[in-house]
Amino acid sequence: MVDRLFAEAAKAPSEQRQALYDQVQKLLVDEVPVLWLLEMEFPTVFRCSVKDLVTTAIGVNDAGKNVWKQ
Repeated sequence: MVDRLFAEAAKAPSEQRQALYDQVQKLLVDEVPVLWLLEMEFPTVFRCSVKDLVTTAIGVNDAGKNVWKQ
């Protein structure tokens, strides 16, 4: 079904194309299973007086050079 909609969208006039892509996206959201590929364990640290502990995507594994206590 998704392949057919993609093929139709490729040939459709521009005013119809978005509606076909919307159908594709809805099908994928509704039908594709969600599964965890990886779960990383990160410690979580929280204290109101500690500021800028996590400032990057690598979390508390960062150098901590910007951490300060209020």
